[in-house]
Amino acid sequence: MRRQIGRYSKYLRPITITFDLIVLVIVGLILLPLSFQSFFFYLSIALAWLIISIATKFYQVYRFTKLIQIAQKAISQYFLFGLFVFAINGLFTFTDEYREISYYLLAISILTLSVKYLVFWLLKIFRTYYGGN
Repeated sequence: MRRQIGRYSKYLRPITITFDLIVLVIVGLILLPLSFQSFFFYLSIALAWLIISIATKFYQVYRFTKLIQIAQKAISQYFLFGLFVFAINGLFTFTDEYREISYYLLAISILTLSVKYLVFWLLKIFRTYYGGN
């Protein structure tokens, strides 16, 4: 009896969203100063990330999506998220060291975009090899 393999692509988006949110928090815990380390700060950046990603359609990447379209969505996402992080810092004056915030934004953009492109590339290979999802 042959076992049928189901469609698992419906799990990819929630997994990548969860990964990105975990990256936001862990990199923040590592790179941001102690004045940022509060539950409400991380809750606000997680909500902002999700709202911005809905507005920029950051997670709406399909097999026919071109790499340049992914880059355009990523640039919009990171620009708006960066504005939010700098705005919340200015509102609550967590730090005057903008270099630490810039390193944080650079690190999350490199990590999340690398994983996004890696998943996109691996899915293309997987779909070519197995002929579907």
